[in-house]
Amino acid sequence: MSRLVVFAVGCLAALVIVATATATQLRTGTIEPWERVHGTLVVQHTPERADMALFGYYCEPDITTSAVVRRTCRDVPRTKRLFVGYGMWDSKTAIAKAWNKSEWSMWIDGQPVSLDRFGTTDRTLYKYPAAGGKDVTLREWSVVLSRPSPGRHTIRYRFRLPPQGVVDATWTFRVQA
Repeated sequence: MSRLVVFAVGCLAALVIVATATATQLRTGTIEPWERVHGTLVVQHTPERADMALFGYYCEPDITTSAVVRRTCRDVPRTKRLFVGYGMWDSKTAIAKAWNKSEWSMWIDGQPVSLDRFGTTDRTLYKYPAAGGKDVTLREWSVVLSRPSPGRHTIRYRFRLPPQGVVDATWTFRVQA
């Protein structure tokens, strides 16, 4: 009889631990690398490791003033890895100076993302039109949707870049079936 009681107490303790961990995840609600949101795995990768990037061809990325922006993007074909990282472009010196003073938040389909866990990557944009045709460095968050589920999705970034102010931008797109 005592073994049964010990077993029952052990099972109850295990259930409490699992329930607490689950409640903590639901309470914090932040997406970490290798977690799913609405059936889509969210991973840490660079744009070079992705099959396609959301910003550029499918969604207009450039926002030059503080604003609340809502944009509807072109339909995105099914893909294995869709890069959804966003960031800032400027000279290397200006980015190094501004990045540490900036504050970033991201949501995928309404769920907050733990951006610091994904990290960033830098790349050069050659003769970038929004920069007057100059070469610039783009620092962006290393966030990729792995096999994004078909249907409507939203990517939202809110960031503060001194001295420009706050930008709250949401892009809506549909992954084709």
